[in-house]
Amino acid sequence: MFENSLERALAHAIAQFLMLKSKSISVRGSGERLTEFRNPRAFYIPPHVRLIPYLSSIRSEPIEIPRSSTLEEDAREKEQSPDSSFSEVDQESLDS
Repeated sequence: MFENSLERALAHAIAQFLMLKSKSISVRGSGERLTEFRNPRAFYIPPHVRLIPYLSSIRSEPIEIPRSSTLEEDAREKEQSPDSSFSEVDQESLDS
């Protein structure tokens, strides 16, 4: 579940970029929205270009990735998580 409609809209946009199907449904009685993502093909075909370079190519202004304490806290939590695939990513590689 996403916290708000903006996050949900971004998730749908990313799913479209990745050529995945997505849909959001309302949970009866709770007012919550669940979002489902699925691959319509038998296997996943990754895009030829990564998302940030693609967005940079269609935008005239450079894309700035915000630095906030929330992002830093999330990074620390992922580093401490033993099953996280992001645990080996350091901040310097994100800056480049």
